[in-house]
Amino acid sequence: MKKSSVKVLSSRASAAPKIFAALILFIALFTAFSSVSVIYGNSSYMYDDAGFFTETTCSKIDGELARISAEGGVKIYVATSELNLYGVSYDDLGLYFLESHGLDPDDSLILLIITRQYGTTYYDMYTYGDAEKRLKNSEINTILDDDNVYYNIKNGSIVDGVTAFANLSSQYYNDDDSVPIAPVILIGLLVGVLAAAVTCGIIIAKYKMKLVPSNYPLEHYTKLSLRNSQDVYITSSVICTTISSSSGGSGSFRGRGSSHSGRHRGGHRGGR
Repeated sequence: MKKSSVKVLSSRASAAPKIFAALILFIALFTAFSSVSVIYGNSSYMYDDAGFFTETTCSKIDGELARISAEGGVKIYVATSELNLYGVSYDDLGLYFLESHGLDPDDSLILLIITRQYGTTYYDMYTYGDAEKRLKNSEINTILDDDNVYYNIKNGSIVDGVTAFANLSSQYYNDDDSVPIAPVILIGLLVGVLAAAVTCGIIIAKYKMKLVPSNYPLEHYTKLSLRNSQDVYITSSVICTTISSSSGGSGSFRGRGSSHSGRHRGGHRGGR
């Protein structure tokens, strides 16, 4: 009995390393498969939902977007979509994409959605969060109409076109051409005070010049004597005007309604 129990224990002990090795191998394969799925299926920045591009193309785009997003401090996403498949308009397509992939429209992000209709490629730009305020409409048009963006995407050089789009978007996002308001106010006040001081100085100087006494003794050679004083009353008139008013007349009231023409937390900015 003692010998058999020793054999059982030794066999179990020898099987333990094999089980551990098999477990490590399984974890490694699962991790590798998950990484491939992330890169080619549902990556961090490239979402080829419509299946327009190859896995290699998606991988290259995802790498470029990850690099540019990290350097520019704003997330830049690219997605593909079939409008006829989802039945969503261009204006709502961006928000539909964010909701479908669990992304928050309050985050600062830039989105490019590529669509195809009857063999023609189109692309639309969406901005959300802080990117909505930083990117002006003129800058949006510059990005969308750039030759490296337009012709590359339209002609099928998708990697080059998307890379150019991301670089320009990041550049304009980080261009801060606004002037701090505090120095402007301070400089304006200083200029105003200086101008007022100069004006007051000129007026005071001229007034003092007029107060300088004359050397001619006018009071010794002239004399003023008032002999007569009279007030003449010419005429007066009073004009009365009757203003008619009525409280029972018919009237109309037009309220000033309000309409919200802007985008809620961002949205569609233009397409080509």
